[in-house]
Amino acid sequence: MNRPRILIVDDEKAIRDSYRSILTTEDPIKPIDDKASTLFAEETEPSMLSMDGLLGGDDGEMIIEEELATGHYDIDEIDQGAGAVDLVRKSLDTNQPYSLVFMDVRMPPGIDGVEAAKQIRKLDPDIEIVIMTAYSDYNLEEIVDKVGNPDRLLYFHKPFNSEQIKHLASSLTQHWYLEKKRREQD
Repeated sequence: MNRPRILIVDDEKAIRDSYRSILTTEDPIKPIDDKASTLFAEETEPSMLSMDGLLGGDDGEMIIEEELATGHYDIDEIDQGAGAVDLVRKSLDTNQPYSLVFMDVRMPPGIDGVEAAKQIRKLDPDIEIVIMTAYSDYNLEEIVDKVGNPDRLLYFHKPFNSEQIKHLASSLTQHWYLEKKRREQD
């Protein structure tokens, strides 16, 4: 089973720890579904909160994409933009690409997050990037002009909340995975 790879890039350790804590929290519905299945000795219908990697079948029905372990991630973190670019390069060299990057903007003394995102986008045009910042150094148009591919780029202001991060991680890693599968079938 594939676990989506997420890269967290922020110069503040407490912020990186917050992301990790949010993204490694167990889905509260899954243990209940597992227990119900055991108690009643039959398959239970998965709830919308616990469905992993949904795909639409040819007849419009929803099927579970079993190859994707959404809600469980392999997470790496780093405190500088240049280091993030190197990690993405290495992940591509080993054929273990990241599906999602959460990127801060201000990370002195090196390159900022927008420049790092631009370099990452050149290496991997398919990676999902979420720019998370507490400051308005750039507006959205400037970021899109510099980084490119607005379909795979989101911009949010800190502070963020846990549900927002969980939802972004789940949705964007699923989107990345399904697009990858589609390209492989073409």
